[in-house]
Amino acid sequence: MQRLSIQELDYTTPVRTPQQTNQGLPAPRAFFAQGTAKEALEQALRTGGHAYLTGPSGVGKRKALLAYLHSLASLRPTPMEQLYLPIAGRQASALKLGSTDAQEFMQAIRDLLHQGQSSSRILGTTRYKDQRRKIELQRRQAQQTVLSKLREEAQAQGLSLVQDQNGLRLEGTGEAPSLQLEQQLDEDAIAYLELAEIAEEALAELRERSARQALRRQLSKLSKLFPDAVGYLEYLVDKLVEAAARGTALEDPEAIMPNLIVEREPQSGAAVVYEPVSSYTQLFGCLEHQVEDGFLRTHVGLIRAGAVHRADGGFLVLDAAEVLKYPRSWEALKRTLQSGQVVMEDPKHEEDSRRQVEPKIQAMPVSMQVFL
Repeated sequence: MQRLSIQELDYTTPVRTPQQTNQGLPAPRAFFAQGTAKEALEQALRTGGHAYLTGPSGVGKRKALLAYLHSLASLRPTPMEQLYLPIAGRQASALKLGSTDAQEFMQAIRDLLHQGQSSSRILGTTRYKDQRRKIELQRRQAQQTVLSKLREEAQAQGLSLVQDQNGLRLEGTGEAPSLQLEQQLDEDAIAYLELAEIAEEALAELRERSARQALRRQLSKLSKLFPDAVGYLEYLVDKLVEAAARGTALEDPEAIMPNLIVEREPQSGAAVVYEPVSSYTQLFGCLEHQVEDGFLRTHVGLIRAGAVHRADGGFLVLDAAEVLKYPRSWEALKRTLQSGQVVMEDPKHEEDSRRQVEPKIQAMPVSMQVFL
């Protein structure tokens, strides 16, 4: 018997270089060797239905599905973009426009805001200046008449009427003014101030009328181009006119701007959206809040889209097990597919005394195919 060493007992399979490899070969088609599964998927796509993919975990179902949907999405038309518009009564109106139309609409609104806030365009016309001078001249003449009458009455009693930053008062070295003269002074001082208030109201009406006339043509033009946005356009013009009447800038321009929640690239095809987290806000969006002076403030510009909004006109891919973790999301998803519109609600269902009045958000029409 011969004793063997450890090295002699160690056996290694010889390394052989393969003559052929898959390097350089095209990737296999989606659902390769899965004819039955592909046929069922194509049937769902043809009928506009939804599908549920089953099989062992880790075999590449989602990857194959997404690759297949992307190949189809590029051949489909690009869905419309989605906007929310603030309108009267603290409401958010839903609007859908094509990609080009949406960009033109946003630019038109920016131009309208610039025009409405430009005092030189509204208050710099010759007609406005002439009418303003007329109102101010009438005010000065009326106030001068009141002062002249009061001076005559004061001089008749040896007193003089003094006007300074504190108002009107009588001065003199003789006897104190009579009770009748003091009462007359009070009445005339009130009349003097009322004349100033009347003139200011007339100027505010003039500014409002001038602003509305300046914006009327643009409002008419945009209403014809975007008939579904007439309510918002009228609301925006009213806000601009109110600011012009006050003689101030808009208090919060961001709060009256359209909110483009879903934007599309032109000619990009249908959307393919995979959402790994199926919480309510991830799927259906939310209305965010800002803290100001201890209160939670919000407006239409803080509406945020969810995966359901982004998948409109295309495909939404979700993990079935993840969806079932959120029962409220599952129920809301079924309602959305049945009704064809997504309703944005507050998922917290709680009252917060810090919250101010929130806008009522209109449901957004949507249409998609869902794959679990």
